[in-house]
Amino acid sequence: MIEAQLQEAQKSAQEAAGVMSADEAVTKHQLSLYAHITRVTWRSDQQPLVAGTVSDSATGDIRLFSFDPAATSRFELVNALWELL
Repeated sequence: MIEAQLQEAQKSAQEAAGVMSADEAVTKHQLSLYAHITRVTWRSDQQPLVAGTVSDSATGDIRLFSFDPAATSRFELVNALWELL
């Protein structure tokens, strides 16, 4: 009886791991596509600032950005990021 429950739990864990792997692959693909389309490179080393670069492959320009989310509303931050793109 306990062995059957253990086997069932192991089977459930394996199925959950498979689902997580599939979700992880989809998320990685979406992030890669987002980065390719927007040409944004995030600077996570500058937290808590929202910082990074936006590159324009046509002109070769690289624009740096850095926003303090404590001093800027989310609305203003999103609009500023859209303007960079």
